[in-house]
Amino acid sequence: GIKAKFSECEVFQNQKITVVDYLPEAVSVKNNPENLSLKVFPNPNVGAFEVEINFDSPTNFKLKLINMATPGNTVLEFNEKDITEYKKRIGAQNLSTGTYILSLETPKEKVISRVIVIN
Repeated sequence: GIKAKFSECEVFQNQKITVVDYLPEAVSVKNNPENLSLKVFPNPNVGAFEVEINFDSPTNFKLKLINMATPGNTVLEFNEKDITEYKKRIGAQNLSTGTYILSLETPKEKVISRVIVIN
């Protein structure tokens, strides 16, 4: 923690520091039963990142970006129907620096990927 003193007042500040491993430029998840492919790149990113999702057959899904600093805080959410290929550029310039979870939910499964934003 950090201790600051001014006159007779003292303030203690604790801040959680998370150390993360370097993530390669593209992170892919390959899963069954829907044989989906999820790619997020670049990761870490500065200002924007790309999301690519592929399914074997048309699928409904929900894509959410969640701030890990406040887990109940969904920053972005997209709902799509009957998609086999999905590409989206997500602007991160208005997001705080930190770690986010990209959650992909289909009727049959849920896949998550860690996204690191550096602004």
